[in-house]
Amino acid sequence: ARLALERALAEARSEAAAARATGTAARAREAAARAEAAEAEACEQAARGREEDLLRQIAALASRGGSSPGDAAASSSLASTPASGNGGDGSGATLAQKVAWIKAHLGLAPECSLVAAVAAANKREGLVAEGG
Repeated sequence: ARLALERALAEARSEAAAARATGTAARAREAAARAEAAEAEACEQAARGREEDLLRQIAALASRGGSSPGDAAASSSLASTPASGNGGDGSGATLAQKVAWIKAHLGLAPECSLVAAVAAANKREGLVAEGG
């Protein structure tokens, strides 16, 4: 009887160690996911800030009347794109919708990553990436 109890005890300890390891791994994945989400949120906020700045610059150009017909057409086209949202200020579209529009506009594959799509858009526009 003692031998059976010792085997059961060893089995219980083994199960506890496995459960502890599973919990530790889950907590590590959770921490990584939180860090990834925080990084994505910071990137989105930076992108929104840049977008707002660019929209202000476009509006300033238009109000000065210094834009060429091509510039006016481009800003009018930009304001009506899904990437700029319902009101033309970018607030109506999600980041995923904006990136999908960028991919379609640049002819990138739909499975192209967000980072690659933004890098391609920056390259096309001659912009240097800012941030991390």
